[in-house]
Amino acid sequence: MAEIDQGQLKGAFDSLLQYIDKPWKVAAIAFLGVLSFVGFFIYNNQATLINAYDRSKTIPRMDSSRYDDSARLLFKATNADFVGIFEVDPIAGKRKLVRAYFPDLSRQKDVEGSQVPLFSKNQKNNEDTIALMAGKVPCSIYDYPQSEIGYWYVSNGLRYMCRVSVPPDPNEFAGQITVGWKVQPKEDPINYLNIASDILTQK
Repeated sequence: MAEIDQGQLKGAFDSLLQYIDKPWKVAAIAFLGVLSFVGFFIYNNQATLINAYDRSKTIPRMDSSRYDDSARLLFKATNADFVGIFEVDPIAGKRKLVRAYFPDLSRQKDVEGSQVPLFSKNQKNNEDTIALMAGKVPCSIYDYPQSEIGYWYVSNGLRYMCRVSVPPDPNEFAGQITVGWKVQPKEDPINYLNIASDILTQK
């Protein structure tokens, strides 16, 4: 039986070699091979792929059309000197600054696009990140940079910072709002940060 199988295999292989006499036939066979593998993979992993698709629909996202609305509320309600909005990728462990606003809603585009890690060698930064993941709103005096973008904060006179995750709920971290003041605000701004975060949460 083994000899017959080997003979059949050799015959099929010889027929295939005779068929492949032009480059386009090689490409066609390679394409069909890849297509067959993809189909086999999808068939054998369809339950996993369906679950991943269903999960992707439940992952919270930020509503980029409301960036200005969120920043405007924070400037008006808290007299902030700066509002930054970050996109967060918890899997890659990074966040990217997508909006850097001043009180008149003008933007500092030079720093937009800057990426900073969620966790770093800076203990204060890591504590704030853990607090954000827990649904808290960490606020503190910012007297030294915690990251590259932090150097920009300090160089622009920001000395008190608050952060909130988007959405403002534990274990859901699609984005981040950072608010800065040159002088610590007299009234607690946390409630307004939560409202601004809710505005940015895509419904």
